[in-house]
Amino acid sequence: MVGVMSENRTRDLLKKAIFSLTAGSNDVLNYIQPSIPFFGGDKVSKTTFQDFMVSNLTIQLKRLHEWGARKFVGIGPLGCIPFVRATNLIPRGECSNIFTSIRSNYHKYGFENANKPCCGGYFPPFVCFKGRNANTTSTSSGLCEDRSKYVFWDAYHPTEAANLIISNKLLYGDKSICSPINLRQLYNYNIS
Repeated sequence: MVGVMSENRTRDLLKKAIFSLTAGSNDVLNYIQPSIPFFGGDKVSKTTFQDFMVSNLTIQLKRLHEWGARKFVGIGPLGCIPFVRATNLIPRGECSNIFTSIRSNYHKYGFENANKPCCGGYFPPFVCFKGRNANTTSTSSGLCEDRSKYVFWDAYHPTEAANLIISNKLLYGDKSICSPINLRQLYNYNIS
């Protein structure tokens, strides 16, 4: 960016940009899920894992701040994703505000299925890829016919259709959705 825009213009752009802190969810899920025999050793202690995550986040935030980043948003609870529900990693029914609304009223949003992922299944290993077809070089996958009718793409990620709803709620929602201000308000917030 600096090579194209200059250092000052890059810093101005980064000062106005909104940074989404979505990293870490898979790390956390992979840590709290039960160990799979033969695929890994013992896990580090919870304290060590937490210290490692906080340390890495701190380093990255400081680096972004040095370049002028000032507006950050984080992502909330993961309790609705199919992987977490199928493996009972958290108590049933716990979910973030946005996903609670979408799953409870999925027909209102045009979805036909709020639980099963479009690609893969309910239970591990949650894979879409089925393998190569015997008589051809093509591969096959276990996909739904219309992904826009599903809330979840796979065991971990919402579909594009669900992400559009989530984005709209984060942009314009009230404090029950995005706190202390929504993303539109954050974008318009003037940092001197």
